[in-house]
Amino acid sequence: MKKEPDVTFNSLRDWTLDMEEANSLHKERLHQKTVVNRSEADDISKTLQTLSTMVQGQTEILQRMQKGQTDLMERVEKLE
Repeated sequence: MKKEPDVTFNSLRDWTLDMEEANSLHKERLHQKTVVNRSEADDISKTLQTLSTMVQGQTEILQRMQKGQTDLMERVEKLE
């Protein structure tokens, strides 16, 4: 538009409205992506929490097994 010094008011107005509409559509798409990303982030967060709980449970089991092995080794050493 800057290259057209003889542009009419109506043409300039239409061009401005077109630019504003394109900008609004772009902002709307960005908002939709943000909403999806938040939803995905919530899903990931829930999954990580579940995995963390599972790993914690497995760690506790392994610690009990390790203690059992230590106790067993002490008993074997006493018997020898």
